[in-house]
Amino acid sequence: LLDGVGVARLVLPLLQQLPGVRAAILFHGETRLSRADVQLLLSVPLDRLDIAAVSQTLAQSLEQDLGRPVRTLRMALDPAAFSASLLTQDQARQALGLPQHGQIFGAVGRLVASKGFEVLLEAFAKAHAGQPDLHLAILGEGPLRASLQAQIAALGLSANVWLCGHRESLHQLYRAFDWLLVPSRAEGLGLVVQEAVMADVPVVCSDLAVFREQLAEGGCYLPVGDTQAWAQAIARCAQLDAAEVALRQRQALAPEQAWQAFQQGSAELLRGLGSAR
Repeated sequence: LLDGVGVARLVLPLLQQLPGVRAAILFHGETRLSRADVQLLLSVPLDRLDIAAVSQTLAQSLEQDLGRPVRTLRMALDPAAFSASLLTQDQARQALGLPQHGQIFGAVGRLVASKGFEVLLEAFAKAHAGQPDLHLAILGEGPLRASLQAQIAALGLSANVWLCGHRESLHQLYRAFDWLLVPSRAEGLGLVVQEAVMADVPVVCSDLAVFREQLAEGGCYLPVGDTQAWAQAIARCAQLDAAEVALRQRQALAPEQAWQAFQQGSAELLRGLGSAR
């Protein structure tokens, strides 16, 4: 079982020398395949290589690039185990050093350009100008930390926006937020959407096919990179019934059924590897 194309580049050439071995590749993020990657993947016969992706959106994209079947194995979490690990709102806010009062928006992900956090900060600044009790906490680490910190200072938001860094206990902390904001420019799946919904935290996200795949009509979708639209949505959240939105999104996600489907799909994929001779 190979984790992404990087590992596949190293291992697949060895299959020619190992006739009894079958392989499967799992793609879990936005992937740009080079011509050499495509040639490598197509050089392995269908009966010796399974290709799977963590979302239907990603699977369809790979099928277009490769011209061969790609299995959808949508990543999911055990909702019972996930919910049991969650801290209360007070506990999570204390763990992150956030205020106990006021509306707190959260964002989670690596501090890289594809996550769209610089657009989020601009939008939050516009919303905050009319509602000074709003707060924003971004959890994650990455190469854009310094530039984002400078942007926060330039926007005069140092008292209302926190870069909380990487947290090993991230999965426990979602209830610190009243809303989760996901302004990504591209995603292979966006597992944070599932995690927030299972924590009963409503999500506002970019209008990406992979998010619509998970939240369907229950999602709150905004144009990618549209600062004004994001600012208006952030300001509007205070007037919405967050619990009602969260319930609608949970019903759309159906985490129990998603977990069962993921277990079944994983078992089928592994059975296929075990059938090699």
